[in-house]
Amino acid sequence: MPDFAIRWCLMVAGMVLVLLPGTAAAQLHMCNETPELRSFAIGYKDGADWTSEGWWSVAPGECKTVRGQALRHAYFYYRATAGGAFKGQGYKFCTSPDPFTIVGDSDCESRGYARDDFSQIEIGTASEFTFTLTAPAPAAASKDAQSNAAPIAPVALSQEPWGMVMYEPSDLPVAVARFGDQLGCDLGEAMPAWGGQGIGLADGSEIYLVPCHNADINVEHFMAMRPAGMSSFRLYEFESPPGDNLDNHLLISSAFFDAGTMTISGTMAYGPDGDCGLFERHQYVAQGDYFELVEQREKVACDGQYDLPESYPLRWTIDEMGG
Repeated sequence: MPDFAIRWCLMVAGMVLVLLPGTAAAQLHMCNETPELRSFAIGYKDGADWTSEGWWSVAPGECKTVRGQALRHAYFYYRATAGGAFKGQGYKFCTSPDPFTIVGDSDCESRGYARDDFSQIEIGTASEFTFTLTAPAPAAASKDAQSNAAPIAPVALSQEPWGMVMYEPSDLPVAVARFGDQLGCDLGEAMPAWGGQGIGLADGSEIYLVPCHNADINVEHFMAMRPAGMSSFRLYEFESPPGDNLDNHLLISSAFFDAGTMTISGTMAYGPDGDCGLFERHQYVAQGDYFELVEQREKVACDGQYDLPESYPLRWTIDEMGG
């Protein structure tokens, strides 16, 4: 039996994280307890640069060492594909189909690489860590069924929720600030001008609504959340109406988050006077951990008549026009 003791273990969303105290040969290990062969890649900050490495093929029931030195980072990032498929948490790194070590996580395509999705591993101050990927839980209900499910309950009164405004990128959790870097945000300019909003719910969830760029109008925000019971933050995307044939978007203009109803709304002004524009509202669906577009309103004519964006003419709604 090994002479070390397992200090911490967390199973969540198909993952088991095991924290090991440092030994003489501190390392990062990847283990595969799924029924499929997995190809692992990792990402980490090496000095001033973000670096990605891959691939390690790990058979079911097998473990491999992917970092053979003392770990000096509170966070690593991983991608574990089976047949090329993997859904991460919004952390982007450069990858290549062939074995690779790539310095830098930007301009991937122009350098001949792909830019793929990774998930986060939080290891704290440990110098050795074993990460085990487990088989996912049985598939959840379809999105159509989830759409009709009740949203997450409003803030409970058993604990005291909190809220704060942050004006410096250093005030954000490291993972949230990194989302801003990946999106090309200028947090150093936007946050002092507009402030970032941090919200803690009574169930333990943490939510951050962060301005991406400074602007006179249409200040775009991104949203990151660590749901209750989870160990890492996720970057959320927002749906476009099905008939628009547009990709989902990660930035939302002039965003407002209502913690009581778990909705986020945004307004894009069409002119500098703010008398016309597009209003969108999204509802958090806890069972699927995503935001669903429920309403879009638009006022096209910039006529000098001022209305609340919530009262603009209805353009699309999930209830009346379908999903």
